[in-house]
Amino acid sequence: MTTSPKPQLNKILRKVYNAVYWLLLFNLIALGWPGRALAASGDGLFSYGSATAADVRQHYRTWTPSSYGAETDGPTAAGNTTYWTVMKGSPTQTGVYVMASVYNTGAAYVTQVWSYSGGSWTSEWSATPSVGQTAYRAVDVAFENSSGQVLVIYLTSTSTTTLYWQLGTWNGADYDWSTGSFTFTTTIGNLRWLRLANKLNDDDMIAAATGDNGTNQVNARVWDGGAFGNEMGANGTVNGTADNMDAVYETSTGDGMVAWGVSTGIDSAVWSGGSWSSQAVTSTTNAVINIALAADNGPTSDDIALGAVEDQASDDVWGKIWGGGSWTQSTELDNNTESSTSRNIDVAYAGTTGNAILVFADSAGGTVDWARSAGGGAFAVQGDFTPTASMAEEQICALVPDASGSNVIMYNLVDLNSDLFGYYYDDDAPGGVYWFDPEGAALEVDSSGGTTQESFQFAWESVYKVPTLTEILFLIL
Repeated sequence: MTTSPKPQLNKILRKVYNAVYWLLLFNLIALGWPGRALAASGDGLFSYGSATAADVRQHYRTWTPSSYGAETDGPTAAGNTTYWTVMKGSPTQTGVYVMASVYNTGAAYVTQVWSYSGGSWTSEWSATPSVGQTAYRAVDVAFENSSGQVLVIYLTSTSTTTLYWQLGTWNGADYDWSTGSFTFTTTIGNLRWLRLANKLNDDDMIAAATGDNGTNQVNARVWDGGAFGNEMGANGTVNGTADNMDAVYETSTGDGMVAWGVSTGIDSAVWSGGSWSSQAVTSTTNAVINIALAADNGPTSDDIALGAVEDQASDDVWGKIWGGGSWTQSTELDNNTESSTSRNIDVAYAGTTGNAILVFADSAGGTVDWARSAGGGAFAVQGDFTPTASMAEEQICALVPDASGSNVIMYNLVDLNSDLFGYYYDDDAPGGVYWFDPEGAALEVDSSGGTTQESFQFAWESVYKVPTLTEILFLIL
């Protein structure tokens, strides 16, 4: 009997397809991909502190697409007042989060780290900050995007000029930790604000800090996956004591940036993988007191969005775009914002669209004030969003873009009454309706951090999926 060649050809083609698929997949993994999750737009977790009488403690809510879950008691004991909350979702373990909170038990101040998995919290470790350190964000959390290990940097009362760190490795149930610390070679005094920025598809991070030294108030070091080194050096004087420094990595080049507000605008330095280089100050009309940075996640983009607030009688808002080598866009957006020592401005990119949004506190109140940059263009103020919920002037603004790659951005804010709200932005929404108010009311009517301390944090869940051959070829080609 004669055998038809077609089945044999199909068999050979299937073998070639499988060989190409696994070869490409293994090479991508070896190169550090995926560093962030590919997933459907999905779930998240929101943790926050309450100062409501008879309900003073940490709470949390789950998030499923377009709605918050019911309020549930968090891991702190009743009566503990939360000042700061920082929480991130693991890029390699679905449904795993790490949260750090700074709170007051009534007898002591505590920095406590928990992990969350399977609907329950596990206490990991704690430290003791000084009373003065609790006025600032004396802790930050970030995941290594390749290994999935989590890094926590924090301050303690033991040495107020020392930056402490702990690195956690997931063991299937919680984290195993290693510890370390360092003191900047060029001192910036007693440390105040901390910021961690992680690099896409890599384990590198930048740890930046401000201090109370009169002349050198900002410094940073690079984390290489196992140790800190490559100190930036104290590059300038931060203007004021507010949340006036940020750090981020460019997506395409992987270069890192630290930026801070000064008396003439925004100063910055860039880490290119081998050395730090100071950048020219991008000017504003007056001294800058609050800034926020965000990187465009587009694989070929090095754009960074920056929002800044000036210090004057009616604080002005600026939106700027870094084009990978210089500040290419600079726009004054508003000249009547709400003055605050907290971060009353934030920026974020919608997925890989290249479109960024900027939110800020306006003195009028009652609406969400925002601007938009399309495809690296200049920021332009948009029509205010009027939510169903009744709110006063914004005081603390916090944007968190979806970790799964959708074009959704979560927006949580605290108003002048210390009420806490949750809205979201969708860059894909039809008909130009970008903003949504899923709750229609405050999520918490008395945020325990008041109008100056971020006692809340939203984190998206990251979910891995095995890519198809089409997706692999798309990423390569």
